[in-house]
Amino acid sequence: MTERCVLWLLPVLLIGDPTVEINKSLYKAYDGTRVTLECIVTPDPKYYIEYVFWRKKVLNKLTTIRRGNGIDGMTKDNPSLIITSTKVEDSGQYICYATDAQKTVASPPIILTVSADPIINIEVEKYEVKYGDPVTLRCSIQPNMKYPVRKVYWQLINNGVVITIESDTKGISGNSINNPSLTINHVTSSEAGQYTFFATNDMGTTRSNSIDVGVIGDLPTVEIEQKKYASVYGEDITLKCNITAVPAITDVYWERVQNGTKMIINKGSVGVEGITPENPSLTLIFTTKMNIGKYRCFATNEVGTHGSEFTSLDVTGGKPKVTTTSSVVTANFGNEVTLACIVNATPTQNRIYWYKKVNDLNHITFINDGFPGMSGSTVESPSLIIKHATPANDGNYSCFAENAVGITESKPVKLIVRAAIPEVIVPRKTLIEKAGINVTLNCNIKAFPPVTEVYWERHINKSITIIKQHSLQVEGSTVSNPSLTIRTASVSMSGKYTCLARNPVGTERSLETVLKIVESLSDIIDNDTEDQTETIYNGIYGGIGAVVAVATAVIGYRVYKERQEN
Repeated sequence: MTERCVLWLLPVLLIGDPTVEINKSLYKAYDGTRVTLECIVTPDPKYYIEYVFWRKKVLNKLTTIRRGNGIDGMTKDNPSLIITSTKVEDSGQYICYATDAQKTVASPPIILTVSADPIINIEVEKYEVKYGDPVTLRCSIQPNMKYPVRKVYWQLINNGVVITIESDTKGISGNSINNPSLTINHVTSSEAGQYTFFATNDMGTTRSNSIDVGVIGDLPTVEIEQKKYASVYGEDITLKCNITAVPAITDVYWERVQNGTKMIINKGSVGVEGITPENPSLTLIFTTKMNIGKYRCFATNEVGTHGSEFTSLDVTGGKPKVTTTSSVVTANFGNEVTLACIVNATPTQNRIYWYKKVNDLNHITFINDGFPGMSGSTVESPSLIIKHATPANDGNYSCFAENAVGITESKPVKLIVRAAIPEVIVPRKTLIEKAGINVTLNCNIKAFPPVTEVYWERHINKSITIIKQHSLQVEGSTVSNPSLTIRTASVSMSGKYTCLARNPVGTERSLETVLKIVESLSDIIDNDTEDQTETIYNGIYGGIGAVVAVATAVIGYRVYKERQEN
């Protein structure tokens, strides 16, 4: 037989005490405000809560609180205590109680503090303000007719320094009982920091939460692009300066330090450009050695003035270096000759010219590009080229080079042009020849430059005849054969002959050669005898004349002495 087991399910009731709990133990309220002291009651399931009540402990004495006269709640459905309009005297310790058929259970104590100090409301606790703009820190005071506000003020903490702001502080508005908000008319870095509002009535002083004010803006950020600059003497150069600033800059200037001495450079300085808020970079016009030094860029805005790091400037260059390749240059007449001039210049030369000096004449000639008969003497080709040298070009030449720094003169170059008038020589002074034969009058010529023309002159009875190579009955009288040959000479060809030679320097003539053409050789002898007889006679006559002169002088002296003695 099978046994059966029956399980009966019976309801189970959990039996225990009711519980009374609170959400928080501290409450703070302002005079005249509504406050709810929360109380949570959990009844015993077997017994229902019969009622809920509250007690206030004052001076260690518990007083039961009754509903009505601004007191609400304290029911089984809503056990919390509601004070509809708090008063200062409502401050104290409160306890919530719940009672069922078995017992009464109490909550932990709740502390209520009712303050009559001013109630301050802050709208925004953080502001970011652009430098120079105004800002209003908005706050309000809750009205309290019973305890009106007697005084208000603000307090600023700026970099650890506490500043009290009264209603009469300059640069602000508001900050009064009727308008407690603080308006700062012009925000700068001095106005950045933490602000606190204070309100005072007869019951005490209330301070607001801190309000942070940040300022968008600072000293200018000033930066240079390069730490070193180099310029060539005479060039323009720009020292770059980049500025970032909020608020905007109002002024820019530069400082130069040279040999320990500081100099301020601004827009009005001579020889510069730039240095403005729109273009803060410094442009130096035509740099010289005076511009060498260290430079700083400075910018000013409403916050203050800030400078960049140093940048240095070096200026290279000087007067040109001018050299010649030889102290003496010799040239042949008519040839082209170059007087070399080598110029090294930084900055580059901008002018070349020459001076020629003739010592004997103490005369100076200025020679530049375009001088007649010459070329060169330019920036691109400083050497001097004389296209056709003549003795007139002899002298001492100096090359001059000029750049932005100054002028340099070379050492002098002496130019000697080899040239002279021809040297014309005939071998004898008198020549007697028989008529009918060819007679040659020799002429030797030395010349540099070479002769360009040769001719002869014949003098008869104060008459001059020019004899050239194409004259009748002659040969020679040319550059290659300067001697004169008279073909089939006749007596009429007798006379005094002179050889002449011409070159580019000039014309020179020989001594006279006497040519006598006779009909026969006997005429040559007769002429010689006549010449000798004439010479003897002239000698005798000359001797007689001398004797007579001496005798006359002796007689004259004797007469003079006798007169003196008498």
